[in-house]
Amino acid sequence: MDPDSVFDLELPAPPEIPPLPPAAPVVLTDAERARLNVLAKRHAPLLAPIHQSLESGLPLPEEAFDFLLWQLEQRSAFRLREQMTLTWLQGVLPLNPAQRAKSVRTLASIFHTRKWSDHSARMMIYVGVSTAVGIILSILKGGVSSQTVFLAIFGSMLLSLFPIAPLMAIIEDARINRLRAQAMETLGKLGVPETSGLIAGAVYDASGGKETMGIQRVRKAATAVLPRVLAGLTPAYYGRLESSAVPNLCTLLGHHNEELALAALDALEKVGDGRAVLPVEGALKKRRSERLRARAAEVLPILVARREREQASQMLLRASAPQEAGEELLRAAVTTPDQAPEQLLRASVEEP
Repeated sequence: MDPDSVFDLELPAPPEIPPLPPAAPVVLTDAERARLNVLAKRHAPLLAPIHQSLESGLPLPEEAFDFLLWQLEQRSAFRLREQMTLTWLQGVLPLNPAQRAKSVRTLASIFHTRKWSDHSARMMIYVGVSTAVGIILSILKGGVSSQTVFLAIFGSMLLSLFPIAPLMAIIEDARINRLRAQAMETLGKLGVPETSGLIAGAVYDASGGKETMGIQRVRKAATAVLPRVLAGLTPAYYGRLESSAVPNLCTLLGHHNEELALAALDALEKVGDGRAVLPVEGALKKRRSERLRARAAEVLPILVARREREQASQMLLRASAPQEAGEELLRAAVTTPDQAPEQLLRASVEEP
């Protein structure tokens, strides 16, 4: 899926958003309050408006909210706990429509992040620390000499670049997948139907031999929140979702979780297009439960009818399109019984 397509989700906010009535106050548990206190170290001035927003049910001031999003966009490996808290906070704070749209785009961007913005700097620290440890151990064992120090540096750097660096890369993959999983959970709390395709694709995230450490955490989070987001779809969303939404929903028809496959069928009934016909036909032929096959049989005629309308619409568009200048007409080249009727030759055009 093209990551840029997610940033273009149609979540427009009106030019002037009327004041929203206060939502119900958000009561945090002790564990959630402790989690929020992670921000006290670097963002203490923000804690007061955040608590006020949670207690009053009113959105944060735009300046404070934009600052939170800006912090999320840094993707710093040195501030994972802070990034996790800010990502979680997007699903807890009361949001107005404009803030919700911004939050969805930022969370989608987090999901598509595979490397920290300061990944190289962090890896250099790992290499430096391992090199320093090697030097200290060599000095303790062989005494201080230029030869000992040189061998210690050389050996430690080799050890860092080969066994240690790949191991640290695996650890960093696990850490960033924790943040990506939190983004999925928060998207589920927001429940924006336009994110259905994104979350459906995350159920099989990094499949095809591209798995990294911690990827199962992302898939489980997407699987858990997807039914809630799909429940918000209506036939009005047909043709309005990103192009990858229908194919991503179709991949769920073979999921081992039958409830998830049924939720995908329900969604395809509302927003599926002609591309879903063959996958739903395949679901009918597979040895799945009777309930799943019966639901697929109900959805299939709707999808077939849509495909026929789509094909008819495409034919009308082609027929109404003006013929391009210089385009040569084609005539059938049936001059002998042995020649195929489908064979076409370009009509000769005499020069004036």
